[in-house]
Amino acid sequence: MKKIGIITLFGYENYGNRLQMYATQKIYEELGFESTVLRINMKKSLKVKMKYLIKKIVNLKEERLKKKRIENFKQHAKNFIKESEEIIDFYQGSKIINKNYDYFSVGSDQIWSKDVAKYRNRNLIFLRFTTKEKRIVYAPSFGHSEIEEKYIPMLREMFEGFSCISIRENEGKKIIEKIINKKIEVLLDPTMSIDRVIWENFAKKHKYRPEKKYILTYFLGKPCKKVEDILENYKKEYEIIKLNDIRFGKYYDVNPSEWVDYINNTSLFLTDSFHGVVFSLIFKKPFSVYERIGGNSMNSRIKTILNKFNVENRWNLSKENNILFSKPSNIDKILKKEKDKTFKFLKKSLGIKDE
Repeated sequence: MKKIGIITLFGYENYGNRLQMYATQKIYEELGFESTVLRINMKKSLKVKMKYLIKKIVNLKEERLKKKRIENFKQHAKNFIKESEEIIDFYQGSKIINKNYDYFSVGSDQIWSKDVAKYRNRNLIFLRFTTKEKRIVYAPSFGHSEIEEKYIPMLREMFEGFSCISIRENEGKKIIEKIINKKIEVLLDPTMSIDRVIWENFAKKHKYRPEKKYILTYFLGKPCKKVEDILENYKKEYEIIKLNDIRFGKYYDVNPSEWVDYINNTSLFLTDSFHGVVFSLIFKKPFSVYERIGGNSMNSRIKTILNKFNVENRWNLSKENNILFSKPSNIDKILKKEKDKTFKFLKKSLGIKDE
């Protein structure tokens, strides 16, 4: 069986990151390949290390919860994700690993964002350490709608090193098509190209998940007033579960399987997360998504997926909105069409002929 090395952002804290790793491996397995997520050492500068140390000392409770979550993620990965034994340098890549894999796949996630390393890691994230025929671009993201002019000549050279390119959002497609004359495919995040039943089997009930009806929130930024108003309005009828909120510490360290299960069983999901929207659609759950307050904006990729599934009306809902608790519809037909598109692209990239 031929082997694929997967290069994406690496860590043990982000749910979407871990879930897209799992999904990518499932997709390559369905195509008849064995895949491995390459462990990447993302070295921090001395300034970042000092800032982290000070924060750790000041916020001991928060750091204890974060440490527990990382431990839970690592344990979870042992059961669900195949990771490499070797550790790859984020800024150099490694020609040594080239002989261990038949192909290398870059994506998904914001691996092409200039903020990751100001492109000092281009050798790795554009697969320059291997030959052109071994390079696969599977729905990476820039995370931005514009690229600084100074990066364009370098990016043109990088993009010309790929036979086929796919991207995860419309804005990313526009960026690349302005730089080179090449057809760019916009593909779904890998999490949406595996069957719902796989996610249902993947999900696991958390020990604190309530039996009664609940409203779930998951915010990477600060929830806006509309969210707080919804929670206040329905708190007597529903239990409120806040994931990723230090004040709700007993939910802070849930692992990826438990995170998926919370979404699958909620009565309403409020979020500013791209993957929050993804799993709301997969499980056909009532949801509303909001502008992120603080941190990087996710508007480009969120609005791409809302538009693709004709659910633009799920943006920024208030307590008065009569569709708040309604389920999104007509998801399956779109999912099948987009999954077929993804598999067609990957088969072409891997030289697989349709029967």
